[in-house]
Amino acid sequence: MSVGSDAPAQWSKRRLRFDVRVNPPKSKLDLPPETEVSFVPMDAVGELGGLQLNETRTIEEVYNGYTYFADGDVCLAKITPCFENGKGTLAQGLTNGVAFGTTELHVIRPLRRLDARFLFYLTIAHDFRSFGEAEMLGAGGQKRVPEEFLKDWRPPLPPLEAQRRIARFLDEKTARIDGLIEKKHALVSQLAEKRQALITRAVTRGLDPAASLTSSGMDWFGKIPAHWERGNIRRFARMKTGHTPSRSHPEYWEACTIPWFTLADVWQLRDGTRWYLEETAERISEVGLANSAQNCCLPARWFSRAQLR
Repeated sequence: MSVGSDAPAQWSKRRLRFDVRVNPPKSKLDLPPETEVSFVPMDAVGELGGLQLNETRTIEEVYNGYTYFADGDVCLAKITPCFENGKGTLAQGLTNGVAFGTTELHVIRPLRRLDARFLFYLTIAHDFRSFGEAEMLGAGGQKRVPEEFLKDWRPPLPPLEAQRRIARFLDEKTARIDGLIEKKHALVSQLAEKRQALITRAVTRGLDPAASLTSSGMDWFGKIPAHWERGNIRRFARMKTGHTPSRSHPEYWEACTIPWFTLADVWQLRDGTRWYLEETAERISEVGLANSAQNCCLPARWFSRAQLR
């Protein structure tokens, strides 16, 4: 949802400070100190919405040192990288309507001319996050969006009823998209399980479903085809270990042409079901290879993604 300059002409465009209270004071909170309220650490704030309300504490426990907000407030992370990642939510269902949480939240309380859900969608729009990122203050991992950016931000605002229609439309459409994403994730998970089961079946039972079976002699392994041979792996394979040539000999690691694979060169594909070997980060010399205990050295082209998938 864009908040750019191409908004309808009848929409107003004024500083947000006239339609909200930013970080409202907790001094006006009129509840006994022993009242249970929701407690919200940063991990409980979702990206682009969502709020886990698993913890509660009394007001007297959290009044000092935590950020106060209430049902209907829009909360957003102010520190990098949480802000850029879209951490933010519309507070709903809080214990006794109140919460205290991490000090790395900004709280925006809409006034009568601004719908809370419309405001939430504004704060997760790409434009808002881009503008806010550009206004961050601080250095490195301690950069934060200043309160003044929120107050001076000028989003285009339609009339209140139009805001509500837009919010309802986005609620419906985003719910459908989220449902499709969830189904896709479930399908990928099922396919990964099916793939693993197929591999396990093939390597433990073979390809003939009619083959007679016998005990493998190991309870955890189950049965195997009766005609398969059993024995310790040392009967069928020779296992060797190696070592990395000493880094104290620069001639092993300078002007090198032989790819040297390490665990750092192994990366997992996005679907989480396959592995491949990528180009090596290091190479060694002929002298270095001769002073290692490795068994062979294969050209890097043999380990292309296409061949190893």
